[in-house]
Amino acid sequence: MKRLSIVAFLFLGTQLHFAHSQEPRIDQTTRWTQDFQIQANVDRIIRIDRVSGRETVLKTPPGTIWTTYGEGRWWALESTLKYSESNNLPGDGGLRSKEMPSQKIWVSNDLSRWEAYGSLLGANDSGASILVPLSDNSIFLAKRFGMHFLQEGYSPFYIVKSSDDGSLHASANVDLDIGPMYSKKAWTTKDGTDFDNLICNPRYQICKNMLFELPSTLFQFDDGFLFLSKQMGVAWCFDRTGRLKSRLQLFGLMVDDDFARIFTFERAIVNCQLTPDQTILVAARTKEAVWFNQHFFPSMPTSVEGDPVPPEVRALNEGRGNDLNPNLEWFELDPGKRRIRGIAPPFGAPTTIRELPETSAPWFTFAWDGSARFRGWAEL
Repeated sequence: MKRLSIVAFLFLGTQLHFAHSQEPRIDQTTRWTQDFQIQANVDRIIRIDRVSGRETVLKTPPGTIWTTYGEGRWWALESTLKYSESNNLPGDGGLRSKEMPSQKIWVSNDLSRWEAYGSLLGANDSGASILVPLSDNSIFLAKRFGMHFLQEGYSPFYIVKSSDDGSLHASANVDLDIGPMYSKKAWTTKDGTDFDNLICNPRYQICKNMLFELPSTLFQFDDGFLFLSKQMGVAWCFDRTGRLKSRLQLFGLMVDDDFARIFTFERAIVNCQLTPDQTILVAARTKEAVWFNQHFFPSMPTSVEGDPVPPEVRALNEGRGNDLNPNLEWFELDPGKRRIRGIAPPFGAPTTIRELPETSAPWFTFAWDGSARFRGWAEL
């Protein structure tokens, strides 16, 4: 008799241990609505009124790791009390866990106080690092460590809905349109028992690592949201129900089954910001720099777990690469029209890599009419 076994596909170079913190490495940016601007921080949320300029501030609950605004309310995601990556690996008889982790989600209707919205129970559903509220009263979640498992397979992104008892339960995993979420592999144990293993598609693990362990940004708009990988210049665009609408690629880069290949490319996007008209302003290296700089003048290890390049060699090679391909290019990413197009540099914006400041802070301030003002080096 053949049994079904579920195993996680963990391969060399993709099971990462950058930090023990559950906090995401994905950046958040200022969000604009028709009436106000939102600045979501781990310790507080700030609402700035468009007409009066008045600021309303609400401190977040203790242990908050992510805050956001969506579907007319304000949200805070609390850290899991105790979380271990091994808790996410399904095994015989269910999930292996020494204790039952739980994670609370808070909501505020008017930025005056927080109310408990519900709890994520168990090692599979808890352990989320990012929250996006959806239009159908469900919630889009993302895991930094481990993968979320349902019968359709594994994904770093999943959707939960609330139950009458206040708990939240996963209703679906999110398909990233990079192949099936699992594959089957038959094998036989020593006692002659046949199994069908469900194996995680390595591309899903690679995408998770690319978004969470390398520079990335989450952008939210009125009609959806997107994750943007600065390393690869790839954007995954979702609608308000959490369904993947499109995948946009700046230079035609996309992952294959080899995560180490990501490190053969120069980081594509240097800076990016959401504008009041719901588009994203992007400063990027040239295609030649992205494709060839790391090949001729490597300044990064060949994998996450590879030996680091010595500082003196890295500095020398970065300088050589910048001399070879110094130019910056400017783009407008429009998720509504599902396109990325080249644009002229905004007034006062840098046009070469040599002009860049030593900071990842936003380079621009925006007026409500969408006009941009470049911030001088002294302001950054």
